[in-house]
Amino acid sequence: MYLHFHWRPRLTDPADEMVLETAVNGRADRLVTFNVRHLRRAAAEFGISTVTPPEAWKEMGGEKK
Repeated sequence: MYLHFHWRPRLTDPADEMVLETAVNGRADRLVTFNVRHLRRAAAEFGISTVTPPEAWKEMGGEKK
């Protein structure tokens, strides 16, 4: 497996770069994080949507009634 990361840096926090790189290399379609503010724009450049854990839980039908 060949990992691509020559598009770095995209984010202001170097620790967030690792999270984004993992999602991109894993071909994720969604990134679930509480750090949406920092990751949303950069993830969208790679076609990855970004949601918070409560939003993801609702989408999965896990909301309590």
